Parts: sequence; C-alpha cells; structure tokens
Amino acid sequence: MHMSPWFKAHYDRIKNDPDYLVAELSLEISERAYMRMEELGLTQAELATRMGLSQPYVAKLLSVGSNMTLMTLVKLAQALEMKVEFPQFTPIVPEPENGNGRGVKRVRRGRKVGVGG
Repeated sequence: MHMSPWFKAHYDRIKNDPDYLVAELSLEISERAYMRMEELGLTQAELATRMGLSQPYVAKLLSVGSNMTLMTLVKLAQALEMKVEFPQFTPIVPEPENGNGRGVKRVRRGRKVGVGG
C-alpha cells in the first residue's frame, strides 16, 4: 500500500494507539455483522429482538467506535447464528531497518499491516 509522506507520518503516530485499535476492531465487527445480517435477511430491529435489546441500542453497538462487552459480543454472534473464536494475540515482529529508524510492523491474522507495503 502506497502512503503519502504526510499520511505515513500520521499513521505511524496512531497505529498503536488503543483508541485507534478499538475503532479498527469495531469496524471489522460491524462489517461482519452487517454482512451476516444481509445473508440472513435480518433488520436491526429483528437482530435486536434476537439479542433482547432495543433497535436503537443495536444501532449504537454496530456503529464504529462502539466498545461492547464480551457478553454483548457473544450475544451478537449467537443472534447472527455465529460463534466467537478466541482472539489472536500476535507478537510485534521487528522489520529490518530501512534507514529511517522505523522498523516495526504489526502482525494481524498472519499478515503484516502498517509501515510500507
């Protein structure tokens, strides 16, 4: 992935920030939930009924940046006829120095994400 120098500098500053990482995970959960809802033909209201929650609360849960509890994540998965698998904790792997003093990439689900690319 090509990044402009400005974007790369900004990304390097935030890529390990907990707020950024939560937003990234939240976006992925929301995308997967909406894809599954489409597969099952579910509306937010129907999903809310399956979860025992209100539709506005489900809308809030599925918005980017939502920091749901593990219990809510499990209820969401069950309502979508899915399961939650144990999260992967992967070590940060040093990358060979490229001359600019920046040499670390995050590893996520077996692929490198971040610097360069």
